[in-house]
Amino acid sequence: MRKDNAVLLLLDVKHPYDREILQGITHNPSPMARWMQPEVMTISEANLVKLDRFCGVIADFDKPGVAAFCEKLSLPLVAISGSRLSLPSQAHLARVSPDSFAIVELIVQSFLAKGIRRVGFFSGVPAFTAPWVKERKFALAKIALKYRLEY
Repeated sequence: MRKDNAVLLLLDVKHPYDREILQGITHNPSPMARWMQPEVMTISEANLVKLDRFCGVIADFDKPGVAAFCEKLSLPLVAISGSRLSLPSQAHLARVSPDSFAIVELIVQSFLAKGIRRVGFFSGVPAFTAPWVKERKFALAKIALKYRLEY
């Protein structure tokens, strides 16, 4: 039985990025945000409840298993990711991700304003495996060529 306006949020509230997403959703002054009744769960918890009580899902697709779990859902779905590369192109799926190229462009503009023309890419993620890391590394390489930076 569908619970009016209940939206399943598949987020990990222990992760700072997911807490920011949750805060943005719950503290948004728009009428849509006030209408929504968010319920935060992990995939393990969501597997234990009847999903037909929700009118939609907002899910962090950077978490392992979330995309596979959401494939079997027939609910409206918003997929959140730190990278456009990791989001599937399904018709029923709304996708939200940062523009890595614009982020890197802003960083480079800041460096150039300070006279810095020698740049490098460093990441705390091992072996550049995360899609957002690959996306931003590619953007920096492309932008470094554009501005003829030492890279």
